[in-house]
Amino acid sequence: MYKIEIKKTDEDLLKCELEKSDYPVVNLQIRNDELKTKLLFKRKEIIEKEKSTHNKFSLDITISEDSLALMMGKILNTTDFFSNLHIEQLSMPVRMIIHDIMNCSCDPKFKHLYLRTKVCELLICILSVKAAARLDLKFTAQERSVFKRLKNVISGNLHQHYSIDELAQIAGMNRTKIQTGFKAIFGKTIHTYTLDLKMQKAKHLLTEDPNVSLKEVAAKVGYKYANHFSTAFKKKFKFSPSLFKKGNLLSIIYAFWLLPNL
Repeated sequence: MYKIEIKKTDEDLLKCELEKSDYPVVNLQIRNDELKTKLLFKRKEIIEKEKSTHNKFSLDITISEDSLALMMGKILNTTDFFSNLHIEQLSMPVRMIIHDIMNCSCDPKFKHLYLRTKVCELLICILSVKAAARLDLKFTAQERSVFKRLKNVISGNLHQHYSIDELAQIAGMNRTKIQTGFKAIFGKTIHTYTLDLKMQKAKHLLTEDPNVSLKEVAAKVGYKYANHFSTAFKKKFKFSPSLFKKGNLLSIIYAFWLLPNL
């Protein structure tokens, strides 16, 4: 049985009460651009944690270890991974997922499925960060700084398209090194990382302004032609951006797409 509890500081539960967690549990606390995780073994620890962190965290997620095992399989040692993990700088994809959780406006019929899916996404992103941190040790501090600068260049200029050669020139490295190094440190190829950010930003733009045109969104995420943008969006999310704008259908399509993966 899937058991999870999601809380916000400004309301007791996130408009959707999910099943109370068993023990041991993994606790994720998110505030601003910081995430802390801890493995708790007794209900008393949860009560003490809640007293000490009252109104300090924007979002608090508690998930039972058995549910985590069902979600993630045997790809990690839960005790080792979630014991006092602390991430001080959240990536854009993680921030987008947290935003989606805290501003959940999904149809009530699909809210449980939606929140479950978002928590899965969040955990996968956290796992990726941890794996990248281990690989990060293979590079010098100067090299890591260069790769992080490349990452910032890409994320800060999504309306532009950078070729590998252009990025190599910015980094002062050859093509092979920036491609292998970027993937080793951030867990994604430059192309995949850039595309993910562009599609997440496009989804955000379409959500924030239902009157925005697809041509405008395409331009803001670096596509010259709206049809090329629509093709990329559909490949990423399994439905077109025009259909995404029709909010009444989004929950049904999103749930239908993700259901087989749960």
